[in-house]
Amino acid sequence: MGRGRALAWLLVLALASPVAADTLHMKNGTTLQGKVVTEDGSGVDFKVTGAGQVRIEREKIEWIEPSDKAKAQAEFEAKRKAAGDAAALAEVARWAVFHGMKAEAATALKAVLEKDPDNAAAHEALGHRRHEGKWLSEDEYMAATGHVKHQGRWVTKEEAEKLAQGWEWADGKLVSPDDVKKAKGLVQVDGKWVTKREAEKIQKQ
Repeated sequence: MGRGRALAWLLVLALASPVAADTLHMKNGTTLQGKVVTEDGSGVDFKVTGAGQVRIEREKIEWIEPSDKAKAQAEFEAKRKAAGDAAALAEVARWAVFHGMKAEAATALKAVLEKDPDNAAAHEALGHRRHEGKWLSEDEYMAATGHVKHQGRWVTKEEAEKLAQGWEWADGKLVSPDDVKKAKGLVQVDGKWVTKREAEKIQKQ
């Protein structure tokens, strides 16, 4: 294949390949694909794929999924380093959430707490809960309020005792061992739990 034909094929492949697009996840459940041209506190100028450019109000957008993750990461780092106080870092965290960067948002929120340890908004955003005047992580809060972990789930001590006795969870409620067997279609005959078919055989005998 000559050089000219090879270049022509590369051009065809480039044109045929889909161009990476930013995705706007709208609050009404729809999505738009295209390119973010500019964005500010009030909205986003967005070039829709295969159509023209539109201005979309920020309040209508749930979050933006950037096509270039590395670029978004670099922009986050620049914003984080430039933030000089807790308020600025909180704004960086909001920006990260708006661009689908949850881990980065958590990093910014932790930086907020380094500058303002009692910042309620940052604590709540990180899932912390206040107990006896202190902010605690979810695990710390559950342990402090007398809960114990059973198979990775926090339960009360009373629930833990029932689970140890054979109780099981069903639709968010604890069900006794007998009710569990009934739910499985078993019936009790002479003190034993058996299937209905086995019960019929026993009765015939």
